[in-house]
Amino acid sequence: MAYFRLPSFRDLQYMTSGAFSSIFLGTLLQVAFVDPDYVYNIINASSDDTYASMFALLVKQTIWWSLYLETTPVFWETCLERTVFWNRYHGKKTREGALIHDEIRDGLMVSLQHCTSASTIIYGFMNNNYAFVRFGATAEIAYEINDIVTIVFNISRNKTKPMLIKILLLLHHFLAMLSIPVFVNYLYLPDVQNIIMSLTGSGAALCIMLPLQYIPNIRTRTGAMTSFIMHSCHLSEFVYYRWYIGFGNNEWKNIVKVVEENPIIYFPFLGGALSMILFNTIVTLVFIERCCRSILHYVNVKD
Repeated sequence: MAYFRLPSFRDLQYMTSGAFSSIFLGTLLQVAFVDPDYVYNIINASSDDTYASMFALLVKQTIWWSLYLETTPVFWETCLERTVFWNRYHGKKTREGALIHDEIRDGLMVSLQHCTSASTIIYGFMNNNYAFVRFGATAEIAYEINDIVTIVFNISRNKTKPMLIKILLLLHHFLAMLSIPVFVNYLYLPDVQNIIMSLTGSGAALCIMLPLQYIPNIRTRTGAMTSFIMHSCHLSEFVYYRWYIGFGNNEWKNIVKVVEENPIIYFPFLGGALSMILFNTIVTLVFIERCCRSILHYVNVKD
């Protein structure tokens, strides 16, 4: 006998995830293929250099990216379940597999947001269009606001993450939160521009690497060598953009000299810089370990 069944919570997750993913992906297609000039004009007119305008844009970005981050995980998991490398791990059956699945899914999901931020910021600086810079920067801050809230209240995608990962994410976010006054007031300085472009570009590359690193099967010699090459290239990129740019040419030192006379900006900025140094150090060590693990698998595994 047929009867009406109310949708379950999982059904609602699929429905909202599919709907919002369609909206988001449709927007990307509009940018790339349908009417890029229309989207360009929207970004170009999204804000001016007043605090009220930037704050209004930040509110809009926070709503948009929070909806994206909170509704699309089911969509990405559904897509990933059809891949070989996702099913190579035990997933929710083991703690290790669940953590790897979270890293793959979150890396893929957040990489789209980071690539949006990095591409608009770099485009804006290269073309002296600061509306694009503000658009990309507020998109990045919006993600970090969402992530901080979910970490502090232990909810959503960050509920099951280990404490070390939560600390690492907070170190990353503190840099942006504490450095906002500097980046807003000294946006036109070349050193500030170089720092922002290197950090956002490197952040996008890091997010892309999170799911890509699990595609090679390190239990084979070919997969282990592929993994080693990937991690080595990413480590080189990370060291260059996070250590050489900023410290090799004294960009951070020059910015500190500019802001040191304003204690309201100076001390939070130092705290943000310290958070960045700790974050960079931990991530560098993690990927050194993964390079070593890949090459050890290559030496010890026989096809």
